Amino acid sequence: MKLADIWPFASRHVECPERLADAPAGCKVCMSGFAEDGECWRERLQAYGIAPGREIEVVQQSPVTVVRVDHVELAFESSIAREIVIAPRPSGLPSPPGVS
Repeated sequence: MKLADIWPFASRHVECPERLADAPAGCKVCMSGFAEDGECWRERLQAYGIAPGREIEVVQQSPVTVVRVDHVELAFESSIAREIVIAPRPSGLPSPPGVS
């Protein structure tokens, strides 16, 4: 089995998404900041643990974005998820769906 079979970002044509709204369910990423339009959400999201450097696990993307930060699950509209800039986890690649 190839890495690309279980981890979609391993494909040469697909890179790790830059926005939380584009990360697939089951993916663990690191929050790296807010897009310019997302600055209005900064304080509210940080109060719930969504802050630069924090690991975020994407639980689902439809009909709303649901994430887990530590042991807290949060749901918000896709328009907000598009304003959250992400990067792969610092410890390596984001986990593929179903793998911790």
